[in-house]
Amino acid sequence: MSRFWSKVARTLPNDCWVWRGGRHANGYGQFGYGPFGGVRMLGAHRVALFLATGAWPPVVMHKCDNCPCCNPAHLHAASGAAENIADAVAKGRMASGERHWTWRMPERCPKGARNPMAKVTEKIVRAIRDAHARGSMTQRDLAKWYGLHQNYVNLIVKRRRWKHV
Repeated sequence: MSRFWSKVARTLPNDCWVWRGGRHANGYGQFGYGPFGGVRMLGAHRVALFLATGAWPPVVMHKCDNCPCCNPAHLHAASGAAENIADAVAKGRMASGERHWTWRMPERCPKGARNPMAKVTEKIVRAIRDAHARGSMTQRDLAKWYGLHQNYVNLIVKRRRWKHV
């Protein structure tokens, strides 16, 4: 339980508590469960609701519509996928009859910090590029400073990621 909550940025009770661990391509947090922490991957929001209520529902929905949110106050159990999709249609996140994962098409993916997979903000991207251009910090030092992988910092510096900034 403590290993799970150590990966959640818990703030005020009414705020979104953002999952800081690994994420699935759809933006939802993934929690490795089992020996050595990774035999089975579970949705972080489902684990959060389970730890809060003790029940393992078939589907967990976000009231806040924020994929990486793990605040149990923002989560509730759904009876199944049909209820979850009806909720998405009612909130305008999915057109009626639209295929479930079509939002991942490149023309629909939000850019920058609005993307649920974003690990940094535009401000941090600029700071990384400025520090590297000045030669004041190496990519490895920047990665440690911002809690990122060195390869990701390299992609930012070479403008292969965050091209729009």
